[in-house]
Amino acid sequence: MTAESLPSNHDIVAVHCGALGALLIDQGCFDEAERLLRRAEPMLNRIGGDHSHTWSSVQRDLVRLYERWLAEAPRADLSDRLAAAQVALSQD
Repeated sequence: MTAESLPSNHDIVAVHCGALGALLIDQGCFDEAERLLRRAEPMLNRIGGDHSHTWSSVQRDLVRLYERWLAEAPRADLSDRLAAAQVALSQD
């Protein structure tokens, strides 16, 4: 199976892996993030183009993932993380 033959669900999984990798990096878990991102990199590089129909569902899922992560963050960091999330979402 090649990257070009993967179904669109794999696009969503790849983007989640990328998002989780970014969150792990933010938390300082560099070894875990590197393993995850290396595994997802071939799929992440392929996303886009003729797979644009998946982007709206991917974006909704990423927002839910980030909101859940914010909810589980230590309370002292919550306002900073919420502000960062709002800035990131406003740039899209």
